[in-house]
Parts: sequence; structure tokens; C-alpha cells
Amino acid sequence: MKQFKVKVSNKAGALSGVCQALAEKNVRIRAISTEAISKTDGFIKVIPGNDVEAKIALDAGGFKYTESDVIVVDVIDEPDMIAKLTTNMSEAKINIKSFYLLDKGLFAMTVAREDFLKAKEALGDRVVDSA
Repeated sequence: MKQFKVKVSNKAGALSGVCQALAEKNVRIRAISTEAISKTDGFIKVIPGNDVEAKIALDAGGFKYTESDVIVVDVIDEPDMIAKLTTNMSEAKINIKSFYLLDKGLFAMTVAREDFLKAKEALGDRVVDSA
């Protein structure tokens, strides 16, 4: 599973353009976030249902993007579980770069490439999917 970080202009319609490109290739969006980094630039981070088709869609749309591997974690839906999960990662000296709620008790995260295996090890049997 991948996260695509798409560089866009910080203007009306940027999010729509990325979503439309993915929709045209029948790519389901599992998670998405936006971030304005300046008055003129921003990013859209998306975790698609199909990485290969998402890449084809973004390439066809002329978008510039980077890819990151994603770890999907299943946790018990209790008030302190995110705190416990993130504390566990912090104690292992792993910086979480992106964090998403996918569904009740199901989270996705990206970490630095060099920390990927260490993160999977720290999360143990809570990992349900990863690249």
C-alpha cells in the first residue's frame, strides 16, 4: 500500500483535479488529506485502493508526486489506543510522517523509509497491511 503526495497549486479546484483524475481510472480513495504550504503551493496526500491504477491516473493527469510505503494498523477502539500506539513509536525513536484514520480502529501511517522495518517490528501483530 502506498501514499501518494501530490504537489498542487494552492487554489480552488486543486483537490477536485486530483480526485477527478483518480475517479476517471476508477481508483477508490481510502484516505486523503490536504496541506497548504504557502499562498501558492500545497500537497494532497492520498492512499488509494489500487496503487498501480493511481500511479497511471496521476501520470496521465500530469501530476508531480512522491510515493511512500504505508503501514496499516488495527487497534482496539478505546480512548487511549492512539496515545499508546504513538507513544510506542516515539519510544522506538520512530517519527510518524503521516497518520490517517481509515475506519473504526484501523489506522494508516507513513514513516521514514529507513524506519519502515523497525516500525513494523515495533507495531508487531497490530500490522494488518504494509508494502
